[in-house]
Order: sequence, then C-alpha cells, then structure tokens
Amino acid sequence: MKIYYLEDVADFLEKLSEQERSRVTRTREYFEKYGFIIGSKYIKKITSKLWELRAGRIRIFLCMGNDKAIGVHVIYKKSQIISRLLAVTSALVTFLSFLLIIRTTVLIT
Repeated sequence: MKIYYLEDVADFLEKLSEQERSRVTRTREYFEKYGFIIGSKYIKKITSKLWELRAGRIRIFLCMGNDKAIGVHVIYKKSQIISRLLAVTSALVTFLSFLLIIRTTVLIT
C-alpha cells in the first residue's frame, strides 16, 4: 500500500531532525512493503478508515482506501491521553474535510 501525504503533513515531516525523518521513512517503507502485518508497534486502527502510523514519537494519521493511504495529520506524541484525543479529533476533522473536497471535486468534474 502506497502512502501519500497532504501538504501540511509533508511540510511537518521536512522540518524533522535527520534522525526523526529517518525513523519516519523506515516505518513508512515497512508499512508500504509489509502492510498491516507490521503489527501494533507501528500501526493502530482508530476508525474503519483512519489509522495511526507510529514512528517513534511521531504519529501520522492515515486515511485508507483503494490500496492507498493518505497522511492527513501528524503530531509529536507528548502525553498518553490528552494529545491522543486532540490528535484524533484533529485528524477526523481533516479527514472529513478531505472527503468533502473529493466529493465536491467529483461532483464538479
């Protein structure tokens, strides 16, 4: 499964340190090569179409579908509960906005 990033996510990832960027790249490559069998250490289901890719302290929220994954939001993990709730809420809002854009584009075209 190929992973693509929204512009905000790509900008965030470009600003990471070399070590963090390397970890994200390695985790992304594992997921693209092996899929969901990489286990819960690296990937976690949030909703039916929203997943969390875990690369050290970096969490990338992915919208899945049609053999593609789109990174819709990214955060640094700081604490156990509060960051997670805020991140999931933000990722869901971004995901819903993304779906609205796609639906509008399809309707316009």
